[in-house]
Amino acid sequence: MLEYLYLAQEICGGVQMLLEVSGSKKEVFRFYAGSIWGGGRDPFDNLKLAANTYRSPTSTDFWSGPISDDGSTFSDQCRLWDRIFKVRGDEVAFHILRYNRSINEGIPYPASEIPKNILGWPAVGNPFFESIHEFTIDSDLTNLGSFFDADSDGMYDPSKGDYPVVRSSMAGQDGFMVPAEQSFNIFNDVGNIHTSNGFPMQFQFNKTSFAFQTNDEVNDMTFTHFRITNKATDILERGYFTYWMDGDLGCYQDDYIGTDTTRNMLYLYNQDDVDGINGCECNGVPTFCENIPLVGIRFFDTPDKNGLSSTMYYNNPGIGGQNPATTDPATTMEYMQADDGETYSNNRRRRI
Repeated sequence: MLEYLYLAQEICGGVQMLLEVSGSKKEVFRFYAGSIWGGGRDPFDNLKLAANTYRSPTSTDFWSGPISDDGSTFSDQCRLWDRIFKVRGDEVAFHILRYNRSINEGIPYPASEIPKNILGWPAVGNPFFESIHEFTIDSDLTNLGSFFDADSDGMYDPSKGDYPVVRSSMAGQDGFMVPAEQSFNIFNDVGNIHTSNGFPMQFQFNKTSFAFQTNDEVNDMTFTHFRITNKATDILERGYFTYWMDGDLGCYQDDYIGTDTTRNMLYLYNQDDVDGINGCECNGVPTFCENIPLVGIRFFDTPDKNGLSSTMYYNNPGIGGQNPATTDPATTMEYMQADDGETYSNNRRRRI
């Protein structure tokens, strides 16, 4: 769980959940669940798709762990990598200070004093990884956690001054940054049969979630950076990636979404000035009552540099008499149409 300040992010495979933990004994959701989606056609016109919604042991399109360069994985590897690696900014600052003092002043800085989260960071070449996590990083796994490489040898070794960083287009000229807290995990779409019934894309997803401690609105944000690697032998044609989310702004029965095209942002808002279906009540679900936030998901960068191309929604079939064409996708093609920003009737949905 990414715990920095009052936004907590539960991260589990390809699904993450955002909730408020601002000192209250009850948890008030902002987003109930969310996941990256992706799909396209291979050169033989096979539909490849990964579209996770509500993850459970028997319902998922993603599994923990990296995949080999031949596009394969195995159960033990999934089990070993079924974890979240976290590091705090103050740990990195301590490490940098101590390492520099060892170099400049000759003060010993043994590996036993390096913060454990830095010592066990899942990066290529880490000589301490096995001692922390009790398994080794296979030699053919080359796309792992990002780090500052003090001696530019391409191998992570915190005893030589290396430390975890976030690499993102948001980082500016340096190309990397050290947030107040970051979490890192790896997942793939190869591990088993997809709930969406699509063929695996054989893609590896490196996900870094991070947050900053500031005195402005950035303090209220969490960021997620995906690094996606195609480990298949074929290219993915007519491919689309999107971010699916179930937005529950407190009460789940009175929320609407909109799109700000100038900011590449989808936002979630309440239908009126009281969060609930009967005053502040919502069938026992904690609500924001009269103190309702406005929440958005913004795309800062996309692979094609074109930003947000479309948004669409589908409705909860359990609330009101919804048109079946606007409710949950039920077939592989419907999942793909939703991923592509289309309604199930193949008509492009108007931007909202």
